[in-house]
Amino acid sequence: MLLATTVLCGAPVALAQPRPALRTVNINSQPPGATVTLDAATGTVLGPTPLRRQRVPAGPHSLFFTLDGYAPGRLDVTVTRNNETWTAQLAQLGSITVTCPTAGATVLVDNHERGTLPAAATVTGVIPGSHTVELRAPGMQPFVTTVTVSPGQGAAVAATLTPVPQAAPTTGGVRLVIVAPTGRSVPAGLQALFDGAPMQGAPPTVEGVPAGGHVVEVRAPGFRNVVRDVPVVAGPTQTVRIDLEDALPTTGSVRFDLQVTGAAVTVDGQAVQGATAENLSEGDHVVRVELAGRAPLQRTVTVRAGQSTTFAVTDADLRPARATLVVTTTTPGATLAVEGVERPGPRAEFTDLGPGPHVVLVRAPGYDERRQECTGAMPGQPAAPCALELERSVERGSLRVSSRTPNAQVTVDAETTPRPLGDVGGLAVGAHRVTVSARGYRPETRSVEVRRGDNPALEINLRRDGLSEADVASRRASVTSWGALPLASTDFTFDMAFGFGLLPLEVRATTGLLPRTSLLGADLGIGFRTRGDWQEMELRGRGGIRPHPLLSAGVEARLWAVLPSPLSIGAGSGFASQVNVTIHLQPRREEGDDSDVQALNYLGMNLSAHLGFEYANDSISQGRDLYVGGVSLCENSAARQMQLSAMQPLDTCVISSTTRGFLGLLLEVSASRHWNVFGGFDYWLAPPVDPTMAVPPPGSGGARRALTANLWGAALPMFARLGATYKF
Repeated sequence: MLLATTVLCGAPVALAQPRPALRTVNINSQPPGATVTLDAATGTVLGPTPLRRQRVPAGPHSLFFTLDGYAPGRLDVTVTRNNETWTAQLAQLGSITVTCPTAGATVLVDNHERGTLPAAATVTGVIPGSHTVELRAPGMQPFVTTVTVSPGQGAAVAATLTPVPQAAPTTGGVRLVIVAPTGRSVPAGLQALFDGAPMQGAPPTVEGVPAGGHVVEVRAPGFRNVVRDVPVVAGPTQTVRIDLEDALPTTGSVRFDLQVTGAAVTVDGQAVQGATAENLSEGDHVVRVELAGRAPLQRTVTVRAGQSTTFAVTDADLRPARATLVVTTTTPGATLAVEGVERPGPRAEFTDLGPGPHVVLVRAPGYDERRQECTGAMPGQPAAPCALELERSVERGSLRVSSRTPNAQVTVDAETTPRPLGDVGGLAVGAHRVTVSARGYRPETRSVEVRRGDNPALEINLRRDGLSEADVASRRASVTSWGALPLASTDFTFDMAFGFGLLPLEVRATTGLLPRTSLLGADLGIGFRTRGDWQEMELRGRGGIRPHPLLSAGVEARLWAVLPSPLSIGAGSGFASQVNVTIHLQPRREEGDDSDVQALNYLGMNLSAHLGFEYANDSISQGRDLYVGGVSLCENSAARQMQLSAMQPLDTCVISSTTRGFLGLLLEVSASRHWNVFGGFDYWLAPPVDPTMAVPPPGSGGARRALTANLWGAALPMFARLGATYKF
């Protein structure tokens, strides 16, 4: 039953589809007698020319003409009315005469074989225009040239073939011969691409490309893009003919006939400049016309590819944009007013209003007046009444609220939006609850009795919620960038230290990652160390916990690399891991204490110890060396002895590749809220090594970094530092 219903219901829809209207047209050709087909070279045959009163469906079509001895022709037409006439001019075929002293050479015209010499001395039936003539013979290099054949005329080609070179080439070339349709010229803006890269020259040519498959693309304004796979053969440049085809139109236009002045036009929301909207895609588009004081006009227009559609707007099409507003109230004796126009209640209608909301004012004796925004109805829309009711007037007073708490605000009774401090007016006479609040402080509420008129001022000062400013300052003073306790997310420190033992100058920056209220902490930092001819950049991360106010513990990892520079004597990298323990000796304060921050004693200490291990790999560039007591470390190294025995040049001298433990102690003193000073040392646990002896090869471990010998004259077992920290 459902299938039958579907068939019966669908049949009228199919029968109702309109068929294109037929038009009678006349088709000629010069010379006459050409066979005409419709919309394709193998399409519907209309007959030989001349054709009179030929019936053709209305709309765009392509007419194809064929006649023996003449080149095929094509006309693109649009059938719109009866008795239209079109004439195709056909070009007579020409010929190409080829001469070559090499017998048996194969002749190709536009890459199609046309016989061998001398039988193919004259190639007939050639379409007028530019053609590629190529001669090929075994063992000879192909001969390629381009000739232009005029209608009914012949062209001559004299060719000479040369032997193929003995060396087999591995690359080839491609030369493009680009031919436009008859009667058209190749545009100047043509672009030829070979495997996506632009081709140069005229004609476009590419040389020295690997043999094999490649892709050629030709783009030209007004023509279709041509993409072709081209197999490149190793050897001489081959010629590829590219025939351009006219691009079919894909867009249309709308011409606006506006019989009003000052109207603004948009198409699909885009403003139109001038009287025509160009390059619109085929299909439906929304046109909107707006004029001050008129209701907007919006219509849908259908755009056809290659055609221009006219959109006319008259003065009558744009109606006046005026609205009607109906105001009602049940308050007795009320007066209703809109934009200064007053009318008595309980119902009033206001007309000739502009679009958008309007302020409605309602007044009545013994009632509080009321204002409210209402929007009127435009012509053709149902009138939406605006109903307003009044409340009886009550005695009111005002209250002045003040506070010394920064950024405090006040709310009265059940208000949800805080007011600024100062005069709070319009309060009904009687009891009210006044609440003062501020961020970071405990809110406070008081009950007050409001009398008619002005009332005495009410001052409410708040206590800080959580830590006081003095507590925050005290905790800021205990920040440490060298101990076990990481920085909080609100902390940032900058360190500068001077050292003795390895790299004498070091600067660091550290920022916290977790909130201060967290029991756990983590931070991240970078560092830079230098001694002039050796610079290292370091990335550092810490994690820690403070289970007791006097004690914290954590871990730290560091990764560094030597920065290249014109002054650098070598390269290197390394990493270290350590365990940190810190004892905090800081002044204690009670939370909520709001004493003067300026009088706070910042003096406190953080004593930190750490234990860990380090791996470092150092090398010296060619032409550099380190000396201790006049003895070259590079010359005495085991790596150098191996190079000398193998008669190899010295490119890089490995000074030390070490894995060693270390321990250290450091004291930080809080000098102020923003400054710390610190001092301490690291001691290497590896056994002493005589720097004048051969340095163990990489991976042996145990050796100290002999890099310090160039600055201090010995491989020191200790590194001391002294510096300052600025806490932001």
